[in-house]
Parts: sequence; C-alpha cells; structure tokens
Amino acid sequence: MASFKSKDRVSVIDKLRVRRLELGMRKRQIFLFTSAVLLLLSCQIAYIETATPGPATPTIGLTAEFIATTAAQSTTSPEESSITPPPGTSTPTPITPTFTPIVVTATYTDTPFAVTNTPILMCTPPACAENESYFCPGGSCPGGCGTVCATNTPSAAEDAWWQPQPGLTFHLQYTGDIDLTKPVDVYNLDLFETDAETIERLHERGTRVICYFSAGTYEDWRPDADQFPQAVLGNALADWPGERWLDIRRIDLLAPIMTARLDLAALAGCDGVDPDNVEGYTQPTGFSLTPNNQLTYNRWLAKQAHDRGLAIGLKNDMGQAPILVDDFDFAVNEECHFYQDCELLEPFIRQDKAVFGIEYELDPEDFCAEANAAGYMFAVKDQQLGAFQIPCWEQ
Repeated sequence: MASFKSKDRVSVIDKLRVRRLELGMRKRQIFLFTSAVLLLLSCQIAYIETATPGPATPTIGLTAEFIATTAAQSTTSPEESSITPPPGTSTPTPITPTFTPIVVTATYTDTPFAVTNTPILMCTPPACAENESYFCPGGSCPGGCGTVCATNTPSAAEDAWWQPQPGLTFHLQYTGDIDLTKPVDVYNLDLFETDAETIERLHERGTRVICYFSAGTYEDWRPDADQFPQAVLGNALADWPGERWLDIRRIDLLAPIMTARLDLAALAGCDGVDPDNVEGYTQPTGFSLTPNNQLTYNRWLAKQAHDRGLAIGLKNDMGQAPILVDDFDFAVNEECHFYQDCELLEPFIRQDKAVFGIEYELDPEDFCAEANAAGYMFAVKDQQLGAFQIPCWEQ
C-alpha cells in the first residue's frame, strides 16, 4: 500500500511538471504573438503619421509670393484652398472649424518656416486687398493662424495725434440730449450716438472730443451687432441686458469690426477714443483669457488708433495700467476711489498723461480733495451717464 502511494505521488508530480511546462510554453507563444501584433500596429501607425523616406525634401520659406498664392486660394471653396504637401509627407485631416486649415510639413527655424518631416497645422491667410498686407497681432501666429489684413497706412508720427495732459476738464455723457453748454476742455461722447455735426460744433469752440465704444463686449443694440461671429460671444454681463463678453484672443475675427469703428471715429472727427471693457481677463467671460491675451489685444487697439491719428485711453484695466502706460495716451477710470486702487494710475500722471474718472457711489466730499491733489480729473455721475455731473475741480 505504501509502495503504491509512492508511485502514485511520483506520477502526479510528473504530470504537474508536464502541465506546468505546457502552460509556460503557451504563455510564451501568446506573448510572442501579442508582441508581433503590437509591432505590426506600431509600424502601420508610424507609416500613417509620418512620411516614408523619399527624395530630399526642399526647404520652402513662406515668402510673400507663397503667402499671396495661398491667400488667393482662400477665396475659392474649402476643398480648393489646401496646398499639396511636399513629397514624403503625411496629410492628416486637421480639426480647426474657425479657420481654413491646411497641413504642410514645417517646423520653426530662424527663417519663418522650413520644411521637414514633422507635419504641423497651418491656416490659409485671408485674401487681402491690394492696399493691405498681412499682420500678426501680438507678433505670434503659429502656422499663420490668426493672421489678419491690415491697411498699408504708415504709422503716424507720435505728435500727429492729440496728447491730453493732466488738468483738462471734461464732460462725459452717453445718454439723452447732449448738453453742449459745459465750459470744459474735453467731451467724452458715445461713438454711435454722436453725429459729426455735434463734434464739429465742439471743435469750433476749441473743445476736444473723445468717442466711446465697447471693445471688449458685444452689445446687441449697436448697428454693427450682426457683424460679430457667434464664436467670439461669451457670457452675458450681469446687470447689463443684451451685452456679452468677447473672446479677445480672436483678433482675426474682431479686427474687421473694431477697425471699422476706429475708421468711423476718425471720419467723424473724434480726437481720441475710449474703448471700454478691456479687462476681460479679470472677469467671468466664459473664455480662458490670460493677462497676456489682454495685453496683446489692448496694444493692438492702441496701434490701430494711432495709425488713424487718434489718441486712445486705457479704460480701467488697473492691474495692467503701469505696463500699458507707454502704449496709451490717457486713462479713463470708474470708481478707483470707491475701490481704493487709484495709486495704480500714477504712472500716467508721471508721464504727463491725463487721467479722467467718475464715481457713482461716493459724494464729492468723500474723494474730490484726494483726486484733485493727485492731479486726477474726477466727477460724480449716476449710472445713466446722462447730463448730470458734479465736477471735483469745482469743489
């Protein structure tokens, strides 16, 4: 009985060893098969995503002729707007609904672009008129995305536009019949609600005119409201029906609208402009705006105004006032005394640039002495922004 148990145990052990060997061999076969499949798949993916080695790829710079040719293609159908990539390159389908994208093999070099075997997304430049050239707001348009057309107008000399200095009195009014009897140096009026005749009357008596418009929000009552693409419309502004924040990163889409407004200001005879809502990066706009996005947009606005011989004021945007003082000619502020951050406007006074401001919640005795001492020209207004005004310089 004992001998039988011993033999039986040996037999079982042998069977287990054989079974273990069989399992090991099967696992190895599965492993090798899986590895082969993965290797095959990786080769297929590499073949799809990158070019197979071909003839030496020539270097193609984005010259003016190349851009002009591509721009001409953008006037045709989207199917005709793409260019044929160089030999040995892949053509994955880009997904950029707000542009007309094309794909070439390019990478960044010391020259604008040079062709390599690394595909990147590029965008077809807009079709510019003969008196226009391509302009990249902010100086960085990867792949051409964000390029806009700009009129070939030489930048005006700095002394070609008005340079308002501290101490100028003003009257600000956006609603109601304009009270033209105010004995002030400057009127701040709504661009769309003020006709050229009113501006001319003010000029005849030596009064300067600043024209207000919103550069950072959409207002559904403006005559050009239908020009704003849906892609740039963000969250609604609290307490301001019909007004929504703009995606100021999309200068390519906003440029035709904002430059048309600046053209209107120049044609109407405005001496300067007061673009409002240019601090969207601090607000719940619905977009991921950064301080740099705002700096780029605000500086772009300033350049466009100056190119048209217009002075431009920085409206609020207190956090960037010390940075943007060199780009703007004066400041316009709302309630810095109420929020106790007026010191951020001091760089404008130090550079001999005017600071105009209004307070809604405070009485003149609460802040006027401080404003006058700082060289700021402030007044008390109500939220309707009509003719009512209590100037601090008269207190």
